[in-house]
Amino acid sequence: MGDPREGAGEVFGMQQGSMGEGRARGVVAAGRALLVALVLAAALPLHGAAQDAPLAGRLGHGPALAVAPPVPAADPAGLSPDPCTDRAYTAGNPTWDRPWAWSFQADSTPDGLDRDATERVLRRAIRNVTGARNDCGRPDRVGAEARYLGRTTVRPGLSREGTCSRADGRNVIGFGRLPPGYAGLTCIWVLGSRIVEADMKLDRSARWATSVAGCTSAQLIEAVVTHEAGHVFGLGHVSEERHGRLTMSIRLDGICQNGESTLGLGDLLGLEVLY
Repeated sequence: MGDPREGAGEVFGMQQGSMGEGRARGVVAAGRALLVALVLAAALPLHGAAQDAPLAGRLGHGPALAVAPPVPAADPAGLSPDPCTDRAYTAGNPTWDRPWAWSFQADSTPDGLDRDATERVLRRAIRNVTGARNDCGRPDRVGAEARYLGRTTVRPGLSREGTCSRADGRNVIGFGRLPPGYAGLTCIWVLGSRIVEADMKLDRSARWATSVAGCTSAQLIEAVVTHEAGHVFGLGHVSEERHGRLTMSIRLDGICQNGESTLGLGDLLGLEVLY
């Protein structure tokens, strides 16, 4: 395929928290190919600057989302079905027609995180999706593919305000500044029914951990990136209240929890429909 930016005109951008909803930001010139940019927001549990108690955000609509109140003692996800019996998913979105070839902006890694360990966790999180990792005994029937290209100095194509920049033909994961309350944002560029580029940005100011064993009042990179990788490959969100134990539910299971790194039945079914 040629360069998807050819004849694209202005980017037609949409900010959204689920892939079925959005808001137009610009329109291409008549008769030209339409390149659509979609921002998928991950406002997962973060910590406030003035306190250590975990705060819960939700994957919401645009950068105006504020950090939510503290996590309640009764976790709504606890009322959800077992992830291996929950068949919920949101799909029907654009898909890749080739492997997602991505790079890691290693020099963006926050202080206190080892770059090599972070790189390994990122690669594992992407494999969780493409390899259909699950505890349900379901074989891998997902045709999605990814290829790691190595490290780069190129930044992900997302601004600190949480908007997409112009497509540059590179797929990058990196850390950087994001609006308050966001753990990460994924931006995908769509041409027709095909995803042609996807970048992921994780909040540099959040508390991160690369393993459960080394986690203290932090969120697991693997859990967040597995969820975001679901968006990269076309999955939308499912209800936290009814399907809170699936990877594509709106909130993480909690601080130092890695449940989202293992796909549930609904996550798998959605990927199998798409690929």
